[in-house]
Amino acid sequence: MTEIAVTDDSGLAALRTAYLEAVASGATSFTVVFHAGTLGLDPSVLSGEISLARTETSEPPPIDLVLRSEGVTAFARLPLAVAGRSVTLEGLAFAGALGSPIRITASKSIALRRVTVLGARAAERQRAVVDLTAWSPDVALGVEAATLARSSAPDALLGCYAGPNGWFSEFALSDSTLSGDGSDATVAVAAAGALDWRGSLVDIGSARSLVRMDWPPKSGTVSGCGLAVDRPPVLEVRNPAPIEVEPLRLVAGTRLGISPATAGDGVACDDTVVEDPELGEESARSVARTRAELEEADPRLGPLLG
Repeated sequence: MTEIAVTDDSGLAALRTAYLEAVASGATSFTVVFHAGTLGLDPSVLSGEISLARTETSEPPPIDLVLRSEGVTAFARLPLAVAGRSVTLEGLAFAGALGSPIRITASKSIALRRVTVLGARAAERQRAVVDLTAWSPDVALGVEAATLARSSAPDALLGCYAGPNGWFSEFALSDSTLSGDGSDATVAVAAAGALDWRGSLVDIGSARSLVRMDWPPKSGTVSGCGLAVDRPPVLEVRNPAPIEVEPLRLVAGTRLGISPATAGDGVACDDTVVEDPELGEESARSVARTRAELEEADPRLGPLLG
C-alpha cells in the first residue's frame, strides 16, 4: 500500500510520478491524503491537468485509488484524470476548471463523496463536466453528498459512459444536488443495471434533457428526491430494452416540476409523488449555499465559482 500526503502545489505536481511508480511496482492500492485548503492558484507553479492515468493505454491498471481530503481541498482551475481498478474521491472541490474537471476510468467501482464542481467549462471535444467510464462489466457507481452545478459540457453535467466491454451494475445517488447548465443532459447514462437515487435534487436547468439513458435500467427507484424538470419526459431512453425491464419507480414523496401524470414512458409514480414548481429555486439555493461555503473558506475562489 502506498500513502502520500499532499500539502501544497509542489506535492500535487509530484503526484503523477508517484502514481506511475506505484503502478510499475505492482502496488495494489494508492492513497492520497490532502490537507484542507486550496491548490493551483499560482499557475506559475502548477497548471494543466493532474493525471493519474497511463498514456500508453486507456485500460485502467489493477490498483485501488483513494484521493481524500482531511476537510475540503479545492482545486483551482485544475482538472483531474484518474484511472484504476477502483477510484474514490472524497472531500474535493473543483473551481473554474477549463476542461472536464473530473475524468475517471475504472474497472470495479467509482465513488464520489463530498465532491463539488462549480464554474467549469469543458471544451467542445470533451463529453461531460464529470466524465465517468465503466471499463469492465458490473462497475458500481456511487455519488454521495455532491454538488455539481454552474458548469457546462456538450453532452452532460454528469456523464456515465461505457468502455469497450463495460457498463455500470448500479448507480447510487444520495444527498446530492445536480443542476444542468447548457449540456444536452443533466445526467447521461450509457448503461446501468439499477438506479437507486435517494434524497437528491436533480435539476434540468438549461439542459435539454434531465436524465438520458442509452438503454433503460433493469430496475430503478427514485426515493424522496426532487426532479426539477419543466417538461416531459422525466427519463429519456434512446434504445428499447432487449429484455424485460421494470419502469423507473418514483416513490416516498419524490417531487416533480411537472404533474406526475405527465412524467412520460418508462416511469411509474406512486401516490406520494407530487408536483412542486419551486424545485428550480430550491436547487439554486442549495448551490448558492455550497458556493458561499467555498468562498468563505477561501475568498480567492470567488471569481472561479460561476
